[in-house]
Amino acid sequence: MHRRKSIRIQEIAEKAGVSVGTVDRALHDRGRVAQKTKDVIMKIAAELGYAVPKTLDRKMAIGVLLPDPKTNSYWEKPLEGIVQAADLLNDTGLSIHLQLFDYNSETDYLEKGHLLLNEKLEGMIVHPKYKEATFELIRKAEQEEMKLAFINSNITEIAPDYFIGQNIEACGALVGRLIEISTREKEDIWVVNPYHDERLPISFQRERAVVNFLTKRGQDRSNIVIIDLPLKDEKASSIFEGKAKPKAIYVTNSRVAESYALIKEVQHFDDQDTVFIGHDLLEENKALLKSEKIDFLITQDSVRQGREVLENLYKILKSKQHKKIETLLPPSLVTKENS
Repeated sequence: MHRRKSIRIQEIAEKAGVSVGTVDRALHDRGRVAQKTKDVIMKIAAELGYAVPKTLDRKMAIGVLLPDPKTNSYWEKPLEGIVQAADLLNDTGLSIHLQLFDYNSETDYLEKGHLLLNEKLEGMIVHPKYKEATFELIRKAEQEEMKLAFINSNITEIAPDYFIGQNIEACGALVGRLIEISTREKEDIWVVNPYHDERLPISFQRERAVVNFLTKRGQDRSNIVIIDLPLKDEKASSIFEGKAKPKAIYVTNSRVAESYALIKEVQHFDDQDTVFIGHDLLEENKALLKSEKIDFLITQDSVRQGREVLENLYKILKSKQHKKIETLLPPSLVTKENS
């Protein structure tokens, strides 16, 4: 009987000129399907004498595409939050399809994303690490009319149904104030954007936020040095040669330890005389913080981030709402004393 149902849905899809996934969502009244399309599908189903058997009604399924914590330990906490939310929603029949990708591999990101897209999903949670690859995945997801949620980084051109991440403006203000109280007029400030294969959108957003804050407060723009740091380039350290020693260094993402090592190799700056600020409580970053080699780490409630992304995507799917929603989390300041 189940096989016969699959054949009939395929027949409806062909007659309606839509995907099997769209027919499935229309027949079971879940997910986003345009009313005009739904009317056509229901009309064809009625003409074919197709009835939805209640006993075979499939439960809601959400895909999750996140970095493997083994390749970036930051993601342990968001994943923990998603597991918490999944446990709370267990009685609803919600099923979670999880794919973890290598944080440093765009190829793996695409492969794991396509594996998810081969599942019958109503929605998908994604950390959009690689912009162009994300466009490829989202095109297919939109063909299936999935609801989308982004976590930690956003791509505004895509405009997901839900986004949760750090409040970038508040982050820029916090970092800016730390720099402001740690430097004097005419002292150089470095804003460092480290990356492996592709520049991270969130790094650029944080860079702009802190530069805007400082310049609005009267900081001379000529003393703010922007440095894009390709960590995989064997000659990356040469970027720092000939530059005056900075009074403040701000690393705009979690690659703090790698950046510190490269800068220290060339500049030999005094840890006690230079304020060093970075992001995220990775073990290697915490080690630098505890040994007073760096001064501050900026983070946010990452468990909450994971918990709320699943809870809110589930609510959006259940309510069938079309309004875009975002949750911006306040930044938290971590020092040696509270790490």
